[in-house]
This record gives sequence, C-alpha cells and structure tokens, in this order.
Amino acid sequence: MKFSKIIMFALVFSVTTTTYLNAQNQKASQTVQYDFLKGLTKANENEMSDQQIMLDGESIPVYSAEGKRVRDMEMMQLMTSSGVSLDFYLDAEKEIRAIILNVSEDDAEQSNQENEQVRQPQQDQVGSDAPDFSAKDMNGKTYSLSSL
Repeated sequence: MKFSKIIMFALVFSVTTTTYLNAQNQKASQTVQYDFLKGLTKANENEMSDQQIMLDGESIPVYSAEGKRVRDMEMMQLMTSSGVSLDFYLDAEKEIRAIILNVSEDDAEQSNQENEQVRQPQQDQVGSDAPDFSAKDMNGKTYSLSSL
C-alpha cells in the first residue's frame, strides 16, 4: 500500500513538472519576430560592454515592444518611464542595428500610480499649521518653527 502511494506521488509529480516546463518553453518560444530583426541577433551583456551607443532614434532605429518605430518625444517618454529595458540587436559585424524598448506592465502601472500621487496636491493640509521642526545652521545655532 505504501509503495503504491509513493508510485502515485512520483507519477503526479512528474506529470506536473513536465506540464510546467512545457508551458515555460512555449512562452519563451512565443517571442515576436519582426521583419526589421531579420538577420540580427539579440546582444548579450558581454557584447554590449564596449559598445558606444547614440540613442537619438535616427542613427540606430528604436522600436517599441509592439514593433512600432519611435522617435523624438515618444522615444523619450518611453525611455523615462519606469520598468523599461533595452534589447539591442546586432548584425554579423557586431554593430547595433536596432533597439527595442520593453516596458514591464507591472512597473509601468506602479510608476503611473506613484506619479499621480505626487501630482495631486495635499488639499487636507492647506490652511493648517505647519508641523514643528528644528534645524541647525553651519555655526551651530539651532532654529525651530516654534521659536520663530
């Protein structure tokens, strides 16, 4: 009886593991291939360590994660958003020929929420007394709000 439980557990474990690994492989193979990436290979960190990069959007084309070419302000907005990662694509001579800006949805949403909180004024503090504070100047003299 105990032996059959062990066999059953091992069988369930192997099926679950196989299913999980298969799902991971399918997800990895679903990377989108665009026409502009034909003949290019994705660069790794070692290949990028000595590269000089000019991110103007013209000398090296920059694309969004959806494959749309981005330039000027649109490129800058994507670059400054939180959670952006750059994927560099090289030709046979190891020259950068394309850059893809990938934005993590979770990081972008969190960044948008943080920016919204910063932009909204704190209406509940308008007209109320400032909290007491103290500060020391370069000569060692201490000042506080209550003493002013």
